Amino acid sequence: MTLLQNSFALDPTNHKEAARRFELASDMARRVPVFSLRYPRRYDALPEVIDKIQSVAKL
Repeated sequence: MTLLQNSFALDPTNHKEAARRFELASDMARRVPVFSLRYPRRYDALPEVIDKIQSVAKL
């Protein structure tokens, strides 16, 4: 939904264009991986956080 909230509609009453924007946003959401990150807010935890991000991102 955030993708649609940040899209622009020159004519918001144009249902065909709205359907096209929705399809484009749906396609992007299917293709782009999204992650959530929760971690302890302590400097000593940063190496573990970095390791986890790199392992998920396969860096």
